[in-house]
Amino acid sequence: MRPADLARASGIGRDSISGYQHGRTLPTPGNAAALATVLGVTVQELLGVEAAPPAAPPPIPAFGVSAVPGRPDRVRLQMDREINFSTLVKIGTLLEEERQAATPPA
Repeated sequence: MRPADLARASGIGRDSISGYQHGRTLPTPGNAAALATVLGVTVQELLGVEAAPPAAPPPIPAFGVSAVPGRPDRVRLQMDREINFSTLVKIGTLLEEERQAATPPA
């Protein structure tokens, strides 16, 4: 497409088109959108801007320990780890033993 045709189709002056072509100026956002529409491309493609890849989610820690507010003798344990079933049973047994030890007798 000739610069004159692009100017006519986009409604942008020929001097502006020439400035863009020769790298003297950059189009305003409105002019970039008009040029992209006429040329059948996105504004990013027109300006040669690559889209940033999506940010990866932050990794989940496999193991975390934090204080329990108001309970200096206690901590909160958080785990995100794949374990086998027998390990789960052992952890459950330990937690139950701790619960029973902390429960006053009736």
